[in-house]
This record gives sequence, structure tokens and C-alpha cells, in this order.
Amino acid sequence: MRRSGWIFGPVAFFLFINFAVSSVKPLFFTRLIYFLFLVLLFLILRRFNLDNILLPIVGGVSLILFLHGIFQKFFLFPFYLNHINAGDNFYSQALITRIRSGRIFSLFALPTLYAIICAILIIFIFHYLLKADNKKNKIFWGILLLLGLFNLVLTQSFGGIIYISIGALIYLLLSQVLKFKYLAPAVMVLALFLFITIALRFSEAKELEPIKFRVSNWTQATRVINSSPFWGVGLGNYESKISYYTKSEEAKSIYAHNFFLQFTAETGIIIPCIILLFLLFSRKKWMLADPQVVKEKNVYISVFLILLVYNAIDIGSYFFPAGIAASLALSQIYPHNHNQNQKTKKMSIKLKQAPDLVIMIIFVLLSTFLVLETIADSYQKKADFLLSQKQYTDAVSNYNKSLKINPFNYRSMVGCGYAYFSTGSDLKANTYLDRALKLYPDSAFANYLKSKLEFKTNRFYRSFYHAAAAYLKNKMNNQYRRWYEDIKHYLETELKKQGE
Repeated sequence: MRRSGWIFGPVAFFLFINFAVSSVKPLFFTRLIYFLFLVLLFLILRRFNLDNILLPIVGGVSLILFLHGIFQKFFLFPFYLNHINAGDNFYSQALITRIRSGRIFSLFALPTLYAIICAILIIFIFHYLLKADNKKNKIFWGILLLLGLFNLVLTQSFGGIIYISIGALIYLLLSQVLKFKYLAPAVMVLALFLFITIALRFSEAKELEPIKFRVSNWTQATRVINSSPFWGVGLGNYESKISYYTKSEEAKSIYAHNFFLQFTAETGIIIPCIILLFLLFSRKKWMLADPQVVKEKNVYISVFLILLVYNAIDIGSYFFPAGIAASLALSQIYPHNHNQNQKTKKMSIKLKQAPDLVIMIIFVLLSTFLVLETIADSYQKKADFLLSQKQYTDAVSNYNKSLKINPFNYRSMVGCGYAYFSTGSDLKANTYLDRALKLYPDSAFANYLKSKLEFKTNRFYRSFYHAAAAYLKNKMNNQYRRWYEDIKHYLETELKKQGE
């Protein structure tokens, strides 16, 4: 690893340039801290053999997620449909629409995200089922396997079926359980799950909606890359720029649904090229040449390869659990050299062990930041819901709790601004909106509210400036378009009057 240290200097230099071109600095730091967390997690985990540690973790986590997924499908979904009135509330409408689709997501935000976790867990479960040394263990892992496959079908995710199919075939081939002459029957069994999923979502499948959706997002990502091919738009800033490159007839998303395209759009082509060169020059050290080693690490290789597929057709490692799974799998595929004497294995504050201590300290600091950011985001999301219910006082209280933890949470600033705007507290609304626009100058909603406030104080040109900024950021929003056109018409009329 010392010889490969040359990579850090160039990457750090171009990241500095990337930071300079980022329009939303907090998003840059958040994404950078997240990726550094994953790198350090890899460096730490590769020093341990996780085979025995993962067995109870996989069993416990799988049991919780799979049982919750089934409970969600057959108990929670019917309960919500009978007791929630969609009305005019955005959150209620979104929840009802998702529930009516019948696609489970367990403890995650979306069925597609849960699908990749299901696929990863199923690979591990199948591995432990084959390795089980007694009947009770085989029964336990067998039941978990059935529950996992049932959950995967209930997600109705086409990608999920692709992940598990690829992962299962790779695992069976690497472990030499499946001979090539039995490959065709195995593919037929896996295809059965795909046909079931297609049947459950036939209305979408016949129109090729999942494919059209991703092709549309990939096209948008290439436009973002072309707009700034060398320096990128800024790490984490894809979501703040994508609306400028989205056409009205295209699918809208703040993600490229392809990790490699989004990462290139954010960082430019130089940083990915440096990383590829590093992998090329290190290929002899990192390649798995020993078939016996490949067989021993088959479960981790299978998991990592399906994560590569996931990165190619969805948000990939931008999804936190998938990023952790990738770091974990890589740490066991490329472990640290354990053939050292016992003295060097013990943690001690020696010059030789100093890098390990530094890594642990930085890892703890990054973990703390991510935990605090998650807490701040939870307050902000709760406040968003309260704001939608017009509970302005409680919403402002939760927004301020979020800002105390993360003073750079511009979403909470915009939310506070809107709450005060809705209650007629224009001075306070202005204060929060100005803070938000300093951090995120292109925020469409913040510019729209600011334009409204400027118009009320007869600052018509400033109002037009912010109205134009909101409209240019999101031309597909009818509210922004009408407000922009109204102010434009008003100013043109006033100028004609002055000319007369």
C-alpha cells in the first residue's frame, strides 16, 4: 500500500479543484465524508476475518427484515389503506400510492433498495446453508432462504431478480457446486422468479418502463458530464444541477441510476482515470490467481459482483447499506497480511502502529459526523411532514433542532423560511431564506419564496431576478413559470408606461 501512495496526492489536488467548482459546498463535504468513511471501513475490516462474526449478524438481520417485510405486506399495508385518507396531503398521497403498488420495502425507503439487500442476504444465507453442519442449522438457514426469496418476489423488483440470478450463478460456479452441464436448468429456475415479477408488474413491463426510465436518467447524466467533463459539477452536487439538463418528456430523478455515470458527472473524468490507473498498476497484487483462494472467498466475490451490477443500473454505493456491503466484501477479498508475529497484531502506540491509530481516530470522527447528520435529517423530515400539516410552530421547532446539530442544513433553512412566510413573518422568512441561498444559490423553492417577499416590498427587479432563477432551475414547475411570466409582464407594462 505504501508504494501506491502516489494516488492520494493527485486525487487530493483535483478534489480541491472540484470543491472550488461546487455550487453547494455542504453537499461536497457530506459526500466526501461518506466516501472516506467507506474507504476507512475497508482498511479496518480487512484486518479481521469476518467469517464467524457475520454468521449470527446475517441470521439476525435477515430474520428481522424478512419477517417485517411479510408483516408489512399482509398487515400494515391493509391497515394503512383502511385508515389513511389521501386527501390533499402530499405525504399521504405518496404513501397511499406506494402501498397500492403492493411492493414491500421493509425498513428501507424504496423497494429497489430493499431488493439489493435481499439479494446480498440470500447469497450469504445460501452459503451458510451449504456449510451448516447439523440438521437444526440447515432447517434454520433453509427457512430463512425461503423467507428471503419470498421477500424478494414481493419487492417486485426486476433489478432484484437480476442481482440474485447473477449472484447465485457466480457463487455456484465458484464453489464448484454447479457443473456447467447443469447451468441451463439452474438458469431456468432463476428465470421463473423473473417471470413471476413480470407478471406482478405486467402493465409496466409491457411498456418497458424500467428500461426507459434508466435510459432517460443515463442520458441526463451524460449531458451533465458534457457540461463539465474535466472538473465535474462538484462531489455531491449532481442533485443540485440535474434539473438544468432534464427535458420535460424525460423521467425526473436526482440520481443518475448509475453509480459510475453519477460519480463521473460529479468529479469529472480525471479522478476516475487516476483511480483506474491505480487499479491497472496494482493488478498483479490485487488479482486472485489461486483457484483455492477464489473458492474460499466465493461468497464475498459473488456479493461484490452483484453490487457491481447494482452500481451499473441503480444508485449503487450512494445507497449507504450497499456502500457498507461493498467495503465489507472487498475487505475479505483483499485482506491485510495476517502472517505477522503476534506483537505487531497488538494495538500499541508505537511509531510503526501510528497509522493504524490515526485511521481509527479519523474513522470514529467520520462515523460521529454521519450519525449526527442522520439525526439532523430526521428532525428535518419530521418538520417537513408537520409543515405539510400546517403545524407551523412545531415544524419550526424541529427545523431549529436540525440546524442546531447541522447548521449547514439548507433544507431546514428553506423549510423555516416557508413556515414563517406562510404565517406572515416576512422578516424571519427573509433571514432564513438568505441563509439558505448563500449555501445553495440555485434552490428553486428558496428563490421562488424570496421573489414573493421582494415583490411585497416593491423590489420588483430583485423579485424578477429570483423568479427567473427559480424558473430556470425548474422550468417544468407550472407555479414557478406562471410567477416568472406574471412579473415579467408586470415589468414590461410598467416600462411601457414610463416610456409614454
